[in-house]
Amino acid sequence: MSNYNAETWKQFSGSWGIEPIYELEKECWAPWLAASQKSLSGRAEVFPSGQLCLSAGKIVLASLSLNRVDWDGDPANLPCWDDVAGDPTDYSQTYVSDGNTLCLMSMNVSPEARGLRLPSVLIESVKDYASEAGVLNVIGSFRPSGYGSTVLEASQSHLSVPTFDEYVKTVNAKGESIDPWLRSLFKNGMRELSIDHQAMSVPITKEEFGEFHQPNWRMIELEGQQIWCCGETGFFFALPDGNYIYKEKNVWGRISNE
Repeated sequence: MSNYNAETWKQFSGSWGIEPIYELEKECWAPWLAASQKSLSGRAEVFPSGQLCLSAGKIVLASLSLNRVDWDGDPANLPCWDDVAGDPTDYSQTYVSDGNTLCLMSMNVSPEARGLRLPSVLIESVKDYASEAGVLNVIGSFRPSGYGSTVLEASQSHLSVPTFDEYVKTVNAKGESIDPWLRSLFKNGMRELSIDHQAMSVPITKEEFGEFHQPNWRMIELEGQQIWCCGETGFFFALPDGNYIYKEKNVWGRISNE
């Protein structure tokens, strides 16, 4: 296991400010998905002990954002990621100070630090915090990291494009998930609960779509709908007014506290 120890964003930012946390966010997320600096600063104020990072000097190697909410333990009653994040996405509308559930909202690892098992360090820190705080559940709406590239590659090669549900259920010869992030989560004690069918929805203008559009994006038909495949976990859908909406499905999972 890594020698890095987790600290809160507030502990880190006391020396360096929130800017390095924001820079890592922008590095790891598509521009229409990255949280704003204002949102990240708000999370650190609303739930300071739930915003964690691993650093080397003033360089943030990995970060994790948690929210604390109430959940009755029934997978059928899980909300979507957007509902847990709230609007604005600083948790100010959704955080419950004595909630029985910690929800992993996003995790970022610097490309230069991948392979160091830093997600495992952060998840162990969450387990420790949950035990100390007497929190019953540790859950997350997790995005399969390889789904978008799999769809893009299949469409470019004129192969059958897997649906989200098909991809999530597919395992390799070892019986492990073919998705890198889900496979890592399963190894860290995650148990799948349900599919978060409406995890994220992000409306963007046609001008923004033109700005974001990359040469390798492809329009394909999936489950009877015309969509723009952009290499991310979700897809863009054209709206009647000429604008677009990005929609993404995730996997709800529960991580054992033990």
